[in-house]
Amino acid sequence: MKINLFFTILFSALLTLNGFAQVAINKDGSNANSAAILQVKGDNNGTPVQAMYIESETGNVGIGTTTPGFPLTFKDILGNKISLYGQSGNHYGFGVQYHLFQIFTDSASSNIAFGYGSSTNFTELMRIKGTGQVAIGTTTPDSSALFELSSTNKGWLPPHLTQTQMEAISNPASGTYVYNTNLKTLCIYNGSKWTCYDNQSVFNAQFVCGDNLIDYRDSSSYSTVKIGNQCWMAENLNLGTMISSSYNQTNNNTIEKFCYNDQKDSCDVYGGLYQWNEMMNYVTASGAQGICPTGWHIPSDAEWKTMEMALGMSQQSADSTDWRGTNEGGMLKDTGTIYWNTPNTGATNSLGFTALGTGFRTATSSFDYLKNRGTIWTSSQTGGLPLIRRLDFNTSKIYRNTSQISKGRTVRCVRD
Repeated sequence: MKINLFFTILFSALLTLNGFAQVAINKDGSNANSAAILQVKGDNNGTPVQAMYIESETGNVGIGTTTPGFPLTFKDILGNKISLYGQSGNHYGFGVQYHLFQIFTDSASSNIAFGYGSSTNFTELMRIKGTGQVAIGTTTPDSSALFELSSTNKGWLPPHLTQTQMEAISNPASGTYVYNTNLKTLCIYNGSKWTCYDNQSVFNAQFVCGDNLIDYRDSSSYSTVKIGNQCWMAENLNLGTMISSSYNQTNNNTIEKFCYNDQKDSCDVYGGLYQWNEMMNYVTASGAQGICPTGWHIPSDAEWKTMEMALGMSQQSADSTDWRGTNEGGMLKDTGTIYWNTPNTGATNSLGFTALGTGFRTATSSFDYLKNRGTIWTSSQTGGLPLIRRLDFNTSKIYRNTSQISKGRTVRCVRD
């Protein structure tokens, strides 16, 4: 009788069944809301407190709310939401502040780890230490590292952007890294411009004029020479795929070259012969990089004049056309009669520029003037035609005038 009386009192005070499959456990004895399967209500010093609510239509569960909009919904107040370990004081769990979802541990010595398996058989993939350090692939990041990646078979993959996409980044922060898919290299924003790093860029940073220039596109090596304040290649560029002189070079993403008499060995000795558009990489800006290595460019007409005046030519002569100066051409020409026909007038090669009698590919697809004439493109135009420099076997002067763009001539690069 005492047991029956106890349950009668308990259920009359706490439990009310409303219709079918509806339960209310309410300290105030009230019925469950009509939309609820289960409603649990407590008491806070005489004030009813909503504890738990299960909505019948959706099955959503509310903690502290009777309007759960999601499978599990908490009352709309800030603060701690779930404690996974620890009943009071320090604990591990989830919390909410304004515009902030928190995952927290009990102290700065505790860590948060992500991985797979189970709690007792866990493979860790990523760790956030209480100190704020983040580690992937290691549980012990170096004390000096805020973020450490550790792997023996995987790399770090930065965002891949085209040149256009990279340059379209709005107000990039200094130190921003991207992989440039056009240049196929890593680029960093230094606060004012993008700087792209590859083997060529690293080499250029350590290069001193007079060292051999390594062109990492094909691992070719070129001697260099300082003339005045400029650094010049002291050999003709020999880059690209040889094609027959019967064809013109085209904008096909392949650097093409002619070799004198269509003999590959001629390019190895005298360098490649390029049509102006190919040499300029199909841009028209004076001083463009063209097909030169990164950090070097096709010399402009003005840069040629600067070099010529460093050799002793007057400004008036430098600005004129046709044959100019006195012995400046002889100072640039290789000596002897191996690469020039006799008499190779005035040749001293006093600076080590080592200009050769390369001849050229004509506008009619033939070759001419080997060992009689050496012609070198500039990146400048006048009257719609590009300017050249020319050296001959029987004079020590330097020729300046225009040329047809279809002719194949040699290229010397100058350092940026």
